[in-house]
Amino acid sequence: MTAIPANAGFGADDPATSAPAAVESPATLTPEEQQLSDVWSRPRGLWGWLTTTNHKHIGLYFIFTAFGFFLLAGCLALLIAFSWPCRTTRSWGQTFTTKSSRPTAAR
Repeated sequence: MTAIPANAGFGADDPATSAPAAVESPATLTPEEQQLSDVWSRPRGLWGWLTTTNHKHIGLYFIFTAFGFFLLAGCLALLIAFSWPCRTTRSWGQTFTTKSSRPTAAR
């Protein structure tokens, strides 16, 4: 039984289907390609973050925002739960249901 090379039958000798030898750096771009790269690249910083149109970035921002609000809601729920044993004043429901505030029937 003979061993089959890993790249056999997949166009290893064909330059059209083989991987490029090196990725072009900005120094090897023509002026027209450099201008296109500048126009189509995402701006850096906060402005680029807010104005992106890449659906993958927008999806990640949506997920992180939802998770952030989920954590905020959990913290607020804990704050409410821990404040119940420490309550010293009457709540609104107790204020309006005491005997002195109930209407009396005319006799």
